[in-house]
Amino acid sequence: MNKLIITLFLLVSSVAAGAQMRWGVEGGVNVSHAFDTEKTKAGFNIGAVGEYSFSSHWFMDASLKLSSQPCGIDVRGSSDDQKFWLKADYTPYYLTLPVRAGFKFYPADGVRLHIAVGPMIGVGLWGSGHYSSSALGETDADGNYVAGVDKKIKHFFSANQERCFSSSRFEYGANAKIGAEFAGHYRVNLEYSLIHIPGKTKSIDNMGVFSVNIAYMF
Repeated sequence: MNKLIITLFLLVSSVAAGAQMRWGVEGGVNVSHAFDTEKTKAGFNIGAVGEYSFSSHWFMDASLKLSSQPCGIDVRGSSDDQKFWLKADYTPYYLTLPVRAGFKFYPADGVRLHIAVGPMIGVGLWGSGHYSSSALGETDADGNYVAGVDKKIKHFFSANQERCFSSSRFEYGANAKIGAEFAGHYRVNLEYSLIHIPGKTKSIDNMGVFSVNIAYMF
């Protein structure tokens, strides 16, 4: 029993001795697309990243960032031979936390490539937007459809907001990234997040967010 404890202690000590913790800052551009809509829109992300290396190849990392995930709706249809439309553009801001396991390799001196994948969660902070819709079948003198509603979306995460223009404060999904590090500090990363938004009061169910990020590691 004592030998087993000593062996486990030496194993943990050797892993800890070979591990390395690094911190950095990261920011970039988001391109988000809600699967329930037809619009693709650009946003941003910014925050901190941490990486824990178990060896020269294997690591885990996580990032805590403010992320804007804009989306929109442009719906046209008809009812009883009367045409109508609905347009909306809104931007929710989430605090996101992906946690990934990854592998790194070194194709050349001063260059490190890495891939990583793992789960992610997000908490909604605030959001705003604008929407407008036609008065069903009503047109002006030129034959253009008249807006029956034209207003701002102020409380995107409010349970009292209309379902089509609100969202859950919680999201979860998966995140994958591929990137390169140069000169031991500078990184360029490509990320993709597949996100599900649960709950009954929400404007969208699923979203994909593609990001191009630049980071500096200390």
